[in-house]
Amino acid sequence: MIWAIKTSANGTYQTMRSPSAMSIDGEDLDLDSYRSVATGNIIRKILGFKWQKLGFTFVMRSEEDVAAFIRPLRDTYPLYVKVQSPIMAKDGFAELVGYISKIHIDARRSSDGKGLAWTVSFDFTEGER
Repeated sequence: MIWAIKTSANGTYQTMRSPSAMSIDGEDLDLDSYRSVATGNIIRKILGFKWQKLGFTFVMRSEEDVAAFIRPLRDTYPLYVKVQSPIMAKDGFAELVGYISKIHIDARRSSDGKGLAWTVSFDFTEGER
């Protein structure tokens, strides 16, 4: 399992299909960071370390598959995600609370020329700790 979701805090995780590609960004959150005018050193008030943004890409067979796959993701807030993550993992997995911040769907002529090949990509942004 690479990732799983649940739609409520008391729910049960549902294992999701493996992505064709996945990316993980970890970003620190600062409050009023600035550089010293005397030394040039950064003065940081750090709110949190390594908040995560996940990127997933999936290859799908049809428009119907795309719609069925993204339906439980796109309108759920908060969305609970359990994912393999070397950034903030406990026992190999990180449990994150957040939302789907971007969805991109791409349809191109299939390699056999007999229809469309569908690609779905989306970003999950951690929103709570």
